[in-house]
Amino acid sequence: MNYQERLKAIIDHDIIVNVLHDAHDEEGAPGVPPGRLREIGDDYLVIETKAEAEGGFANEGGEWFVSIQYVTTIIHMASECTGCLANITKSKN
Repeated sequence: MNYQERLKAIIDHDIIVNVLHDAHDEEGAPGVPPGRLREIGDDYLVIETKAEAEGGFANEGGEWFVSIQYVTTIIHMASECTGCLANITKSKN
């Protein structure tokens, strides 16, 4: 299974993406907050985030378009993933 196929298998799952940064400030470089993988392109990812008030990690909810060339790691926290829990629930019915 190649990279694209593996990513497509976790669409609608919760992930953490770490990316390379060109600029740094005193508080550290802004990063992509954890969110739900929504779309995979040939050279990009789309991650949907929720505001902290809605149970997310971002200041505001939004869609993040991330160039794959800057991605260093993608972490799928299966034990805490709402997408995985939904799949488990579907399979029990």
